[in-house]
Amino acid sequence: MDPQIRGGVDVGCKTHQVAIAGPDGHIVDEFAIPHAQEGFTEFLTRVEQRRRELNLPVAVAMEGL
Repeated sequence: MDPQIRGGVDVGCKTHQVAIAGPDGHIVDEFAIPHAQEGFTEFLTRVEQRRRELNLPVAVAMEGL
């Protein structure tokens, strides 16, 4: 697998737990976001910051019902 930044979203009813992992698989950022547009904006902003720092592609996955 090519090096990449990975983002994961564990979907909840009111909040979502999110994590960002570096190319080595270690979590570099983990936090909760509200179930609202501003929450996903925060998540994507933080993912973009990591992308710029590491100059790597990003893959994001979500799980939930």
